[in-house]
Amino acid sequence: MMPQSGKRKPQEWVWLALVAALFAVAGIGAFYYLTRRAPETFSFQAVESNGQVVAQWDPRSPAIKNAKRATLEISESTSLLNLDASQLRGGTAVYKPKSDDVSLRLTVISANGQSAEQTVRFVGHTAASDAAKKAADDLATQLRQANARADQLQQQLRALHQQCDVGPDDTDR
Repeated sequence: MMPQSGKRKPQEWVWLALVAALFAVAGIGAFYYLTRRAPETFSFQAVESNGQVVAQWDPRSPAIKNAKRATLEISESTSLLNLDASQLRGGTAVYKPKSDDVSLRLTVISANGQSAEQTVRFVGHTAASDAAKKAADDLATQLRQANARADQLQQQLRALHQQCDVGPDDTDR
């Protein structure tokens, strides 16, 4: 039997509402899935220049172009540098290291709150190793000078022993 003049039973309205809600949830989920992008990546590296570590990134990459701000974390000094959009567009940051092993982490945050992060570790020759080498060279020079002075004093002592006709082992005279 057919329902009279287009009237639906209450059960049919419940099913119709459930199907409509299901389609709405599926539509919202599909929209979120299709518009959600994977975090953007960017190139990031560290090089040495005149005893300093230069952090470099590609200012033309979409992650950097779309970034509102960023943070550069330096593990060696537990420093956290806040970079604004114009500093990011520069593509570099310079750091004077205290050692030859420095880790840097650049986190960029876009206007919509998404973030992308890259980490790089610099292990190499820096001014810190130059300073250590200079200190070692200075100590080696001081040691050579002290040894030369000790040799001079030994010679003077031998000369005094000869003048006094005393041998190095003749201490009971």
